[in-house]
Amino acid sequence: IPNPMPTFTAENQNNKVVAATDGKTYTFNNLECGTYTVVESTVPGYEAVSFQIQVTDPGVGKSAVASVVADSGKILPVADANGDYTLTNIAKTTSLTLSKTYNGIETGHATFTITEEDEENPMAYIVLKDGLYTFSGLQYGKSYTVVENAPLGYVGVKFTIDVAKTDDNGDPIAEINGKVDGLTEGSQ
Repeated sequence: IPNPMPTFTAENQNNKVVAATDGKTYTFNNLECGTYTVVESTVPGYEAVSFQIQVTDPGVGKSAVASVVADSGKILPVADANGDYTLTNIAKTTSLTLSKTYNGIETGHATFTITEEDEENPMAYIVLKDGLYTFSGLQYGKSYTVVENAPLGYVGVKFTIDVAKTDDNGDPIAEINGKVDGLTEGSQ
């Protein structure tokens, strides 16, 4: 799903620097020694991050060193052996609630399985309450296949849920994609 690239800004009392990027890597140039708060701009469908870094001077003839301050954010970059940091963003999640009836006849409850596209194991995030089925934990940027295991004598449905759009607040929206297999004329 194409999204705008975020920007990262490092700021303290004396300095504000926007990271340069080549589309994959972000680099802060000309940071003076001190503690900075790094803030990511908001990108639809993903949690924005912020954390602190400490820039220190190791001595004459050596480059300044930046390190992430422990426990300074919900999501923190992780350093590799070269001292380069990797930050993995977390996609926001949403839910989809459906009702299911069998031409008004009480037949017992259907069960559903939901599987992430290209995965084998079904998810266990389906809750039945007051006759409504809620599929939660649906992650932005993913698609899911839903299969109903209908009660004896009824045809189950199969459909795809896409979480590919966001609302005006950048929160994901789950939508049924295309035709629902198993529905008969007049049932929706």
